[in-house]
Order: sequence, then C-alpha cells, then structure tokens
Amino acid sequence: MFEAEVGKAIAKLRGSRTRREVAKKAGIHSTAWSAHERGRRQPRRKTLQKILKGLGCTPEQFEEEVCRQLADRLAAKAPKPPAPGAGKPSTQGEATEHEQAMAHHFTAFSALLQEEFVARLVKALHPDSSD
Repeated sequence: MFEAEVGKAIAKLRGSRTRREVAKKAGIHSTAWSAHERGRRQPRRKTLQKILKGLGCTPEQFEEEVCRQLADRLAAKAPKPPAPGAGKPSTQGEATEHEQAMAHHFTAFSALLQEEFVARLVKALHPDSSD
C-alpha cells in the first residue's frame, strides 16, 4: 500500500551513492534493491533491516523519511481552496462550505491513514517492542 513512499525514502536516504554500492553493503542483489527503491516491491522485515544497514541509517531516520514522503503525497492530493471570485455568486457560499467540509474530512482521513502506516512501520522495524 505504501510501496511508493518506502521506495522514495530509500532513494532519498541513498543520496548520491549508487544502487549497486548500497545493495552490496546491505548484502542484497542490486536488482532487488532497485525493485524496492522504485516501489515495485515491499521489503519484508529482514530485507528492510538489510536496507537500513546498506543506507547506514537508523530505523527512526527511515521512519521519519517515509512519513515525510507520505505527508508530501497527501499534501499534493489535498483539495485546494477556490480562487477568489471563482464560481457563481449565488452558489459560491455553498461551494466554499462544501469544499471546506471535504478538506476537513480529507485531512482527518489522511491523519488516520498516516497513523496506521506509522504503527505498521514501527512494528516492522522494532519487532521486539511492546505495543
């Protein structure tokens, strides 16, 4: 479900290093690394730990970057407020009210989705921690 955000986080944290370089450090094949980074495959717990080793980052740094990627995606999809003077004068108030309600619902849903994702990511990265 969040393969794209995980992949973007991997790419961001890789920086200017080559995929082959970090994959070798991680102990996984560069083709597998590429599939994870492009969001075509979701890494399992063991592979994710190897990826973190290859990136040289902590689980917390990875979580933060994935959340940043998710927040960027949700912000890009958030409803935009209408331009001043847009719409017909007779329905402008109703449209604005409706758009505000939709924006509120979208924001609430996005927050719930992000909380669920973060909980799953934390569980994957910290399997021994108690809930």
